[in-house]
This record gives sequence, C-alpha cells and structure tokens, in this order.
Amino acid sequence: MPGAVTEVAMRFRLGARESVILQRVKETLSSESSVEVKGWRSIEDSFLALTKMKRSGQGVMLGIMLIMAVVGITNMMLMATYERTREIGMLLAMGMRRKGIRRLFLAEGAINGLLGGAIGTLLGLIPILWLANTGWDLTATYGDMDIGYPVKGVIYPTVSFIMIFLIWLFTGLMATAAAWYPAARASRLKAVEALRHV
Repeated sequence: MPGAVTEVAMRFRLGARESVILQRVKETLSSESSVEVKGWRSIEDSFLALTKMKRSGQGVMLGIMLIMAVVGITNMMLMATYERTREIGMLLAMGMRRKGIRRLFLAEGAINGLLGGAIGTLLGLIPILWLANTGWDLTATYGDMDIGYPVKGVIYPTVSFIMIFLIWLFTGLMATAAAWYPAARASRLKAVEALRHV
C-alpha cells in the first residue's frame, strides 16, 4: 500500500495501564472493522518467552554460584577450626564457654561474608557505573536489529543501591549459615584433647 498508513505505534506514559488504554482504543475504533489493536506483549510473545527462559537460566547459574560460595566458606572455616584446635583448647581451658567458641566462629564467618561481599560489590560497580554513563552500543555488537518494534541502539544499565544493600546482607547471612557447622564442631572439642593436637 504505497503512500498509505498501515501501522500506528503508540507509546504510553510511564505508569499507564496498558490494558485499559488498549480497551479504550478498541472501543473508539470499533466501527473500523479492518483495524486491529494489539499490545506489544501479544505481538512479541516469542520474545517474552525467550526473556523468561533466559531469566530462568540466570537463576540456575546464581543458585550454582551460591552453592559454590557456601561450600567454599564452609571449607575455609573447617580448615580454620583444624588449624586453631590448640587455640580453641586453650580458650576452653581458660574458661570460655562452648557458646562463646561457637559465636566466635559465626562472627568470623559473617565478617568474611560481609567483607567479601563489599569488595565484590565495589569491583562489580566500577564497570556498571561506567556503562551507566557511556552506555553499551548494541548496534556495534549485533549490527542493525529488527525484532518487530523499535529498540534503542544504546542501552544504559541502572543501579539499585537498595538491591545491592539487600544482596550484601544476604551474603553475610549465607556466610554465617555456612560457618554454622564448623562453629558447632569447634564448640564440641574437648579442652584436653585440643591442647594435645599437633
């Protein structure tokens, strides 16, 4: 249809209710039998399914990384327990309660998790903040893209400091949980046997 309009794209304001607006447009154009009114979700359902699958894959990878982190922290704390057996025995002989030994190892696990999380967050924020200012040019990476609707050539990541803070706290909690077994093992040592340990 040269010279004729075949498609009109509407962009809604931020926070608009898409379903309500689409319904109003349909009611307004109800007399036009040849006009179809569709939201972008119905047009790009395959793209949304791909995005959902990608998020599921990212969740699996995150779970694997969390398991690796917990195993690593547990191993580190078990080694610390083994290496400090005589020191633990001395603390017990001097009157420290088993509860205190357990708290000592739990605190060490929490500090390791929070400190490691802070360092990792700072190292990760450097490239993210740089990209937030300069942007990532998708056209330079993938060439001209046509997925059925306009896509910006340059994307800019956003940084949620609340989410970063919550993840940092979660890292500390995971590290504390990972240190629980080593802490319990250290608190069960007998002072006499621990002091004889070489």
